[in-house]
Amino acid sequence: MVTGERENPLRADGPVSHDVPELASRTTVPVSCAACSTPANLHPLPGRSSRSDILLTRPVPMLVTRIVLALATLLCGLVAGFLFAFAVVVMPGIRGLESGAFLRAFQEVDGVIQRGQPLFGLVWLGSVVALVAASVLGIAQLRGVERSLLLIATTIYVVGVQVPTFTVNVPLNNEVQELVIEAMDTEAQQTARERFETRWNYWNVIRTVCATVAVGMLIVLLLRL
Repeated sequence: MVTGERENPLRADGPVSHDVPELASRTTVPVSCAACSTPANLHPLPGRSSRSDILLTRPVPMLVTRIVLALATLLCGLVAGFLFAFAVVVMPGIRGLESGAFLRAFQEVDGVIQRGQPLFGLVWLGSVVALVAASVLGIAQLRGVERSLLLIATTIYVVGVQVPTFTVNVPLNNEVQELVIEAMDTEAQQTARERFETRWNYWNVIRTVCATVAVGMLIVLLLRL
């Protein structure tokens, strides 16, 4: 018999709907990560870095490169200034002395370095170490013109400054240091001066120019970064 009542499909004695468990299984419930309190669905997907990770990791290597490059520029600039002072002040200043006094004066000036002046050694060797380190970092960090500027500046500084220093100028310095000037006559003193002065000045001018060019390129590079 048909009545006016509508059957309730959820009644216990009626047909049971299987849609409810299915809908429940489709409901997304955030599950907390076992290692932290962050919901699992807020963790970045495997193989991807979050924006915060990128901001924290990417600037650090470039910042280190800038710091090392700035240090290298400073130290190379001090070396260039040292060579420039010899080229335009020290050597012209003792040029007017007679040969014995000239050699003795150079012995005294160079003796400060020969006796291991620590600040000079720190600046000179530190410039090479810092510049080579900046070049190694720059190969990985820089591209195009910036990389070329750094590598060319490093090559000019090493080949044009350091190589002549240790193959020409330092051996000449050592020769002068070994002279016993008081035991030499005037002619021997003049011969020793001629063998030393012209060649030493020539290569010091080359060192000064190369160091100045290299420092100029490093400054340009810093301004471009």
